[in-house]
Amino acid sequence: MIPYPINVTAAQVLTSALFAQYGGDTGTYSSAMLDAALAVAEQFAAEELQTFLEPTTVTGQFHPYAYGQPFNLPTVRVSALNAVVLVCENNRKTCATTDLSTCGHLLRPEFGIVRVNLPTNYCSPNQCQGCGGPVFWRIVWTAGLSTGVSATTPAILLSLTVAAKEVLNQIGNPSASPGGPGAPGIIKWGTFSYREERSSSSVRQTAFGNSATATYAANLLKPWKVKRALKLGY
Repeated sequence: MIPYPINVTAAQVLTSALFAQYGGDTGTYSSAMLDAALAVAEQFAAEELQTFLEPTTVTGQFHPYAYGQPFNLPTVRVSALNAVVLVCENNRKTCATTDLSTCGHLLRPEFGIVRVNLPTNYCSPNQCQGCGGPVFWRIVWTAGLSTGVSATTPAILLSLTVAAKEVLNQIGNPSASPGGPGAPGIIKWGTFSYREERSSSSVRQTAFGNSATATYAANLLKPWKVKRALKLGY
């Protein structure tokens, strides 16, 4: 399958007012910098959750033989299969195609597990309506947290605020981040006679990064994160 890229161009949930209410400080940053930080924070959160913060309809392409068996969509918390189409070649010499609409089932919506059926006018794996063969499945689906959950849940808003603050640091003051530019985190630190070493076992790789701050932002989202044990089908 071809995963749908999560590309947030503008924040849907975290406004500048909410950012300030949850401890964010815009300081001398421009409105463009703040808008970018809010959007990037939401992109990180969506990547961490493997779904969108608000219900979003997206389109993806999948292997032509991904039918009759369960398989994973790229996102979890799927609420609807809006369209299921098998794209077939009319003639392999001309590359013209025909769209054959069909249906599918949400087997485990929370895990993004679906199954699609062959169209009734599909002939065989080597014959698609008397044509050259299947090319790919085009599937349109809707996924994301339920409407309003992200905008009204303190833990989610705090996670987004923590992430946005870190993005602003990287834009205007990287030295304020743990470890400096890129927020690599701190394992050893000292000043004068004081020395400190933080356990790396408490730090893990997240969509926000691997610093303690990033781990904190990710931990705030745990109640809404769905863990998929393995990849199914194509």
